[in-house]
Amino acid sequence: MHTFTPTYIDQKRGREVKTEFGEAIEKMRQFDADRTEEKKINFLFEVADILLQKELVELRYTKHPAYRECLEKLSGVLEYFAGELEKRGLALDQVRRLAEVKYGMRAWLHAHGFSGKDKALEFSVCLKELQREA
Repeated sequence: MHTFTPTYIDQKRGREVKTEFGEAIEKMRQFDADRTEEKKINFLFEVADILLQKELVELRYTKHPAYRECLEKLSGVLEYFAGELEKRGLALDQVRRLAEVKYGMRAWLHAHGFSGKDKALEFSVCLKELQREA
């Protein structure tokens, strides 16, 4: 059984910051308190960040000594959130789709000389994607 912590000490920032798990829990609670599209997308985005981390570990770090342990932890976190999403009428497939859109947009923008991170644009396109799927 794994234990998950909501914060850690970031050596670069020199302070305590939220883990991706902690950020996703916070956004889940915000969505539970206020079921708006904005809160839903923010929650899905945080789970998408965890999904991306898992995929990066699978693709790039197979030779790292902590590969198996890290992959198990990320898989456990995603299983947890899959259950939480289902309780709220959401699905991990939605998270996957929004991750594709969000990170695909970032890659395209970066490749074409723009700032790779445009949160307002990401939100707008992902909102349209969710509405299209509904």
